[in-house]
Amino acid sequence: MTATKTPGTRNSASQARAAEARAAELSDVVDALTGLAGSVLAKTFQSGSKGFYSQSKVSTPAGTYQSQVTATLVGSKSDAKLRPSASIAEVREVLSGSVRMLLGAHTFQSGKTGFYGQSRLMIGGQAYQVAMQAVLIVK
Repeated sequence: MTATKTPGTRNSASQARAAEARAAELSDVVDALTGLAGSVLAKTFQSGSKGFYSQSKVSTPAGTYQSQVTATLVGSKSDAKLRPSASIAEVREVLSGSVRMLLGAHTFQSGKTGFYGQSRLMIGGQAYQVAMQAVLIVK
C-alpha cells in the first residue's frame, strides 16, 4: 500500500506553526507595550501639541523591539490654552487597557516588521489620537 500525500498538508501545517509563533510574539509584545503605556509622561511635542509619550526598547523571546506609545490631545496644537484634563493615572490606565485592542502585525515603510495600532480614544472627556508601535530591530 502506498501513502498518498494530500496537497498542501505540509504547507498548511507550516502556516499553522507560523501563525502560532506570530500569536505568541504578539502576546509578548502586547505585555511589553502594556507596561510601556503604563509609564507615559506628559509631553509638549515639537509641533506644539500636548499629550503623553513613552518609548523604550523591549525584549521578548522573538527579539528586541524599538517601541513607543503616543497620545496627542486633539486640538491642542491650534489652541495653546488647551490642556489635558485627565490625570496621568487615568491616561496610563486607559492606554494600558487599549494595547490588546489596538495592536496588530505590521510591515513598516522601511521593510521592518513589528506591530502597530492607532485610534482616537476619549480620556478624561477629551479626544486623544493614540498610536502604539513596536518595530523589530534585532531577532
